[in-house]
Amino acid sequence: GLALFTENPEILGELSEKYETDYEKIHPELRFAVLRAKMKLDEPEVFDEMLAKYQETSDPEMRSDILLALTSAEQHNDTLIDLLKKPKIVRPQDHLHLFIYLMRNGKTAPLATKWLYENWDYLEKMTGEKSIEDYPRALASFIRTVKDSNDFDEFFGPKMDNPVLTRTIEVAKGDIFARLRLIQMDSDDVHRHLLG
Repeated sequence: GLALFTENPEILGELSEKYETDYEKIHPELRFAVLRAKMKLDEPEVFDEMLAKYQETSDPEMRSDILLALTSAEQHNDTLIDLLKKPKIVRPQDHLHLFIYLMRNGKTAPLATKWLYENWDYLEKMTGEKSIEDYPRALASFIRTVKDSNDFDEFFGPKMDNPVLTRTIEVAKGDIFARLRLIQMDSDDVHRHLLG
């Protein structure tokens, strides 16, 4: 996992060699790592193939592995964001996972954040307000800047009167405040150590 995160070329190469077009033949414990490595090395060739496999399989673990690999793509941002409004491809029960996976990708995170703010009505209709509170909670966990915190407050502040969201927003704002304070307190020490 760490080697994947740091995109270690040797490990990516070794993992991608285990890639099979029949995903059932890839060891389940390694499948996500293999698919992600293949995506990192050969995205233009495998993105459409993986998206097709995602739609074909009914195995929830397989779908999760493929979706994680798909959302690590770097050249298909618009296609990935479009999936947020394609319930025939990504089922409503998997929608939150898709959003979280997109937030983990530095290229798609700003787009996914913007999408959430612009499509809140769609989310309310899709969820029927069941589990709608999971979205601000998920978004808040990725906020690392004052600007993003202000955007969160501006958007969700007026929604505090919704009893479904009130407690979640309060907790999320507290978590954001604590995280930003920690970043501010530690940033000088981190810079000093990194820069020598």
